[in-house]
Amino acid sequence: MTLAAVPYASASPATSRPAIQEATTGATQQAGTEAPAARARGAVIEVTSAEQFYELLRSEPRVIAMFTANWCAPCRVMEPKFEYLSTQHGTVTFLSIDVDDNAELAFENHIGSMPTFIAFRDAQRVGAFTGADEEALRRLVRGLAAS
Repeated sequence: MTLAAVPYASASPATSRPAIQEATTGATQQAGTEAPAARARGAVIEVTSAEQFYELLRSEPRVIAMFTANWCAPCRVMEPKFEYLSTQHGTVTFLSIDVDDNAELAFENHIGSMPTFIAFRDAQRVGAFTGADEEALRRLVRGLAAS
C-alpha cells in the first residue's frame, strides 16, 4: 500500500516523542553521536541538531535519513518499517529527523513533503524517495547496504 506524501507545513504543532526516543536523545546530544552498541541493536538515531547530522555523515560510511514530522500520518506508517529495517542492516546507520525541530536540515536537504528518505554513502547523496512506499524503502536500504 502506498500513501501520498504529506506536504511540509512548518507551522504544525510538535508533540512529544516516544519514550524510547527520549531516552536515546540525551546520550546522543551529550556524545554528539549514538553509541555503537545502540546501532548494533538496530536503534534509529533521533537527530537533534545540524551539527549531529553532519558529524554522523562524516563518521558513518552508510547513512539513511528519514525526514518526518509527528503530525504526519504516512510517517507514522513508515516508522515501524524503518525501525525494523534498522535491525536487519547493521552496516547502515538509520537517522530520524523531525522537520519541525530541524528546519535548517529540512531546508538544506530540499525536503518538500514527508516522509522523505535520503541515502548517503561516504557523505554523498546516493538515492532518495518521498512517500510511504515500503518496497521503495527496502530497495533503497538494500542498495545502500550492498554498496
